[in-house]
Amino acid sequence: MASILPGYEYDIFISYRQNDNKPATAGRRDGWVTNFVEALKNELEATLKNPVSIYFDENPHDGLLETHQVDASLKKKLKCLILIPIISQTYCDTKSFAYEHEFLAFNKMAASDELGMNITLANGNVASRVLPVKIHDLDNEDQRILAEELRGPMRSIDFIYKEPGVNRPLKPSDDRNLNNEKTDYHNQINKVANALKEIGNAMLQPVSTEKDSVGKSPTAKVANPSISGTKFTVKSIFIGMLVVLAAAISYLLYLNIDSNSASTSLPELNTIQSIAILPFSNTKPDPDSDYLGFAIANQIIGQLDYNKNLTVRPSSAIRKYNQITFDTREVADDLKVNYILTGNYLKVNNVIRLDIELVDATNNSGIWRDELEVDFINAFELQDMVAQKVSDRLKTEFSAEELNTISIDVPSNPFAYDYYLRSLSFPLSVEGCLAAIDVLQKSLALDSTYAPAYVEIGARIQRVLLYGSKSQRQPHRPTFYYQKALDLNGNQIDALINSSSRYAETGRINEAVVTIRKALQLNPNNAHAHFYLGYIYRYAGFMEESIKEMELALKLYPANPDFRSLGISCMLGGYDNKALEALALDNGSIWELGWQLPIFYDREDFDKAISISNNIIERDSAGVWSLIAQVYLSAIDGNTKDVTAQLRKLEELNLDSEGNIIDGEYSFFNALYYSVLGDDEGVLRCLRKAVDNGYFNYPFLKNNPRYKHLHTNDTYKVILSIAKTKHEAFKQKFF
Repeated sequence: MASILPGYEYDIFISYRQNDNKPATAGRRDGWVTNFVEALKNELEATLKNPVSIYFDENPHDGLLETHQVDASLKKKLKCLILIPIISQTYCDTKSFAYEHEFLAFNKMAASDELGMNITLANGNVASRVLPVKIHDLDNEDQRILAEELRGPMRSIDFIYKEPGVNRPLKPSDDRNLNNEKTDYHNQINKVANALKEIGNAMLQPVSTEKDSVGKSPTAKVANPSISGTKFTVKSIFIGMLVVLAAAISYLLYLNIDSNSASTSLPELNTIQSIAILPFSNTKPDPDSDYLGFAIANQIIGQLDYNKNLTVRPSSAIRKYNQITFDTREVADDLKVNYILTGNYLKVNNVIRLDIELVDATNNSGIWRDELEVDFINAFELQDMVAQKVSDRLKTEFSAEELNTISIDVPSNPFAYDYYLRSLSFPLSVEGCLAAIDVLQKSLALDSTYAPAYVEIGARIQRVLLYGSKSQRQPHRPTFYYQKALDLNGNQIDALINSSSRYAETGRINEAVVTIRKALQLNPNNAHAHFYLGYIYRYAGFMEESIKEMELALKLYPANPDFRSLGISCMLGGYDNKALEALALDNGSIWELGWQLPIFYDREDFDKAISISNNIIERDSAGVWSLIAQVYLSAIDGNTKDVTAQLRKLEELNLDSEGNIIDGEYSFFNALYYSVLGDDEGVLRCLRKAVDNGYFNYPFLKNNPRYKHLHTNDTYKVILSIAKTKHEAFKQKFF
């Protein structure tokens, strides 16, 4: 039977290893693959109006054997519409006949024929002409091999039966209730038939005249124009590629937003699309280029952060997926996103090839798949071409001003840019930050005009300042570097967000509000910008407003552990139960336990407070939280003398290398710990430091029963008066 399309020999080609079709009983011809094909044929007869042709090498003596001439035998038979490889634990042997002469050969042929490898379905999604049927869970190496060849994660229909210690093909007689996968053989057959129907129907539609090249979406096609006389700059490494990625992703996701909404108004929260750009895997792992996987993702995130109709998960959220195998469904559930961008890359000489796939996490289907190739010599022309494409296609998404902001951050020295990219891959530990700072200093020495490098070194210094020892802290404050970045690009959104938090922590709270509100003007749906606005409001004593902004941040980025500080705002606002819920965003951490202590202590639930304190001390006997736990244990026991002296260490930890207060809120809570011990002198000393350094939570100071006995104290009166003046001035200015 001929194919449904002229020029093709078969509609479907079944590729498998012969040992996966051995019958369970000797002498019979009812192996797993044979039964699968028979069941699929029956299902297709009930699903399709017109019959389809299937090539299945059931009889080894009739089929394509190792001794046959591959080119002569396969050239005709592999000329089919769809390949169904039966993916088993042995299929990915790269020397096997099925893998080399069927799987690889089909991929090569499909990529070069008139249909291309990817087919646009009626619903706008994209499907591959390779429809894998997986019958075993695979090891990481096999997953990597398949992802490399398919240019993205394998999207298979699984026929796997699993119990503890069991990993075998699913059979028609298997009970789905006993199967850990909870799949039913007949339902999976139906899924395959429906997928084939959907792909086949799409193939029968007239080919769009806009199709640019085989296997490439017309919105994502990338060319390499040859315009002589263009100078090589570091822009030619990534800028063109990042802009086209941002454009293509934004355009595709924009299609899912209500087209009837006014273009001049902001979308409702429930129309905002969320996306995670995952670190890309290196096709050929190499220590000298492995850092690019995270760096490329980081740069794309930076581009998309300016898109008002997107909320993009930050680099800190996707870092944990760097250089590991992951399941996109699990990632989407973890990061609470609608879409995932994933893929792999290969760096060879002066070329970087990036294979990418945009996945709709709601149904785990691929929307868009493409290959982008950036040549150092031609990439400058590529950037100009793509920037025009972005302007044409996304004018309702990106304004000219926003495009201008994106285009400002361009490095001028390739060696400096390489140092910058390498710095991004260092972990966020204190040691990792110190190493990154060293590399970033080399970058800035070569190129002092690249704003993102200043943002990154400022962020790394800020982490060392907050979590490192006094000897590890840098002489320059983070705001020095953030301001350097803003001098180069006043709309650098990461610099605005990061500097606003430091302004609040160091007493420059009015500047903090102005700065973070500017970030929200650039992207009103940036979850971290809303969170830090709430953070700033807490310093000024506006708890209701603080909670509101932080809860909005959580709506934009649900379950984000970075937003755990909402628990502190709730606690200070008198909402203890909400506080405990918010603290649980960082469930099981010492940080969560530490902030639970004042809640249970004030409730006089001393058994709970003792249990939490002992847990903290057991897990981190030499840490700061251990000292705080000792405070509460001593207060409960009534033996406070030794701990009172040790609390001085907490005050010392809140000083930078020049003796300046690191964070006014630290001083505020140090006062709280002194109050637990009944040390009024310590309370007054720390509260004065807090208020003088920008933490003036007047309502709490006025109404908290812990400080009621101090209301007649002259020093406390002065502190309360200063806090009131600052609080009311802030209210008048910003509310």
